[in-house]
Amino acid sequence: MKKLTKKQKEYKAKRAALALLSVDIKVALKLGNQPFNTVNEGLLFIYCEQTNCKSFRTFYQWKQDGYKVKKGSKGFAIWGSPKNLGDKKDNEEGKDKEKDEFKYYPLCYLFNESQVEKIN
Repeated sequence: MKKLTKKQKEYKAKRAALALLSVDIKVALKLGNQPFNTVNEGLLFIYCEQTNCKSFRTFYQWKQDGYKVKKGSKGFAIWGSPKNLGDKKDNEEGKDKEKDEFKYYPLCYLFNESQVEKIN
């Protein structure tokens, strides 16, 4: 079994924490009457409540708008766009190749307005 690096262990721990938080949000969504409609919107709702900030964007979105993320700022994790992973395998007839799909949701990090400064 391959030994994980420190960085891989940290990433795995962040995914596990986000997955656990997402379960609570999914339950809240099933109960209804929430100010959010998706898991990521629920995560942003929680982050807004925790930080009293209203604007969360990716590093590149802030950069595009003329801001830089302050050194040492830690991003707020949400789920990224799903990626289809898997191997192409021959079907039973051997004619076409089918993709054995597995959806993987990577982490995406957002920064709020208190973590950025305008570039001069």
